Parts: sequence; structure tokens; C-alpha cells
Amino acid sequence: MRCLRVAGAVVLVAIGCADPHTPTAPMLGLVPNQRPNAVVAVGGGPLVQGACTRDKGKPVAASFEFSATDGGAATLQVTDNGVQGLNGTITLNGNEVVTHAMLGGNGPVDLSVKVTTASDNVLVCKLEGKPGSGLTFQVTQ
Repeated sequence: MRCLRVAGAVVLVAIGCADPHTPTAPMLGLVPNQRPNAVVAVGGGPLVQGACTRDKGKPVAASFEFSATDGGAATLQVTDNGVQGLNGTITLNGNEVVTHAMLGGNGPVDLSVKVTTASDNVLVCKLEGKPGSGLTFQVTQ
């Protein structure tokens, strides 16, 4: 009898979670973002965020596209991943906004850089330091 009660409770919980009107079930289906390196800002969230890690071999640039207000003031926040030897640059729409001097060295990196956005933007991260070193970034308006 005890096994039937437990089995019955499991069935009731499963049915309750599958009911679209319960708070545990999503009200709408999830739609994947068509641009894998971009984030759409909703309610003041980041315009774009990402991570760049230096691999072995020649340095490779990673590009991140996003939309924003044309001529809008924004902030680029950059933080290292804790591996010493980070070096490189970050450009926004062809303009270098984070230089070698800002990323170079073995100290921790925690930058906040004021930038101006266009309606369509390309942020390019090119790391040239020690393999395994890297950073995370986000642009907010």
C-alpha cells in the first residue's frame, strides 16, 4: 500500500509540472538566438557579452555582432580569467578601445571603458598572450 501511495504522488507531481498553468512550467516556448555571439538587451541587460580565451598557435580574432542605439553611450566591462600572461586588444567598429597596455602584464584585469555604439556593431577580441589566458566582457547602455 505504501508503494502505491508513493507511485501515486509521483504521478500527481509529474502531471502538475506538465500542466501549462502551473508556475513550474514555462508559459512560452524558448526560441534560440539566431546570432550565437549576440545577446538582445531586455530591461537594461547587456547588449553583448562573451568570453575570449587564447589558444595555442597563431592568435585568432573573435568577432561579436550586436545592435544598439546609434551614437549611444555605453560601457565595455572587461575582466580576466585569472590566468597570468593576458595580452591583446579589443576593437569596436574598427576603433581600438582596449589596448595592449591595458591588457598586458601579469596583474589582474578589471576594466570599465566608455564607448560609443552604432546601430550595428562589431566587437573584435584578439588575444596574443599566454595560451590559456583570457577574458570575459560585456557592453551595457
